[in-house]
Amino acid sequence: MYKKILMAYDGTISGKKALLESAALGSAFHSEIKLLAVISIPSGLYLVESYVPEIIVNKEEGEAKLILEKGIFFLKEKGFQAIGELAYGEPVEQIAKVASDWKADLVVLGHTKRKGFGARWWKGSVSTSLLDLLSCSVLITISED
Repeated sequence: MYKKILMAYDGTISGKKALLESAALGSAFHSEIKLLAVISIPSGLYLVESYVPEIIVNKEEGEAKLILEKGIFFLKEKGFQAIGELAYGEPVEQIAKVASDWKADLVVLGHTKRKGFGARWWKGSVSTSLLDLLSCSVLITISED
């Protein structure tokens, strides 16, 4: 059923919960699992003519690679032949592109519920806008704030 599972992974608590779900599904369906980390450079960091300082990119890239390595190590300990990919750009667009290019059957995302005063003003998320771009199933794991 789910032979290729794409896991958008950021190392957060909700991401780790989604990683556990991916592992459980991967085990049940004997799936390939790909972890994807997306480096999103806020537009305010761009300098002249779309140039982003190399030191900022290198720092983000190093952190993302470490997060991917930890996630892949976890999955390999569970017996999976997991692979990782690093993408640059808007998370929604990159997740959809990688899912399409890799022909994923399922995309797994973690989501943290927002609580408190600001929660009712918070709108939109990677999870909700991504639904319109994907042609495969989506699993969203929920964590409390």
